[in-house]
Amino acid sequence: MNFERQSSYERAELLACGHGQMFGEGNAHLPLPPMLMFDRITHISDKGGAYGKGEVIAELDIVGRGGRDTVARWVQGKYALPGR
Repeated sequence: MNFERQSSYERAELLACGHGQMFGEGNAHLPLPPMLMFDRITHISDKGGAYGKGEVIAELDIVGRGGRDTVARWVQGKYALPGR
């Protein structure tokens, strides 16, 4: 298994991590749906963040009534909805 560090991950890659295919069996896993709380990681770095230890920016797709979709972004410990 060859893991290549990336600066972003799509949903299929997050699911692969949840199934143990990213880091290998017995290593770190993300939770699988329905416990997976985001659909993609748009930015991940070992630099930056509130304490200089790194940061992750993730997005969650929210399907609203009437078919309107919203993307909520997870930034520094809280969701940020568009227009708020």
